[in-house]
Amino acid sequence: MNEILEIIIKWIGESQNPFDLYKNFYELNEKYGYGHEQYDDSTKKVAKAMLSLSKK
Repeated sequence: MNEILEIIIKWIGESQNPFDLYKNFYELNEKYGYGHEQYDDSTKKVAKAMLSLSKK
């Protein structure tokens, strides 16, 4: 929970870009080995695009 709060506080104070927030939570899930939703081909492309739109 502390890491989630840190991500949100940093996001509010810096970019407020929704793609950055998505990427930070995506990376947090990766860090702890949480799986990601099983996507079909079109949704995989959207997820990849969202990650690439992040400025970080």
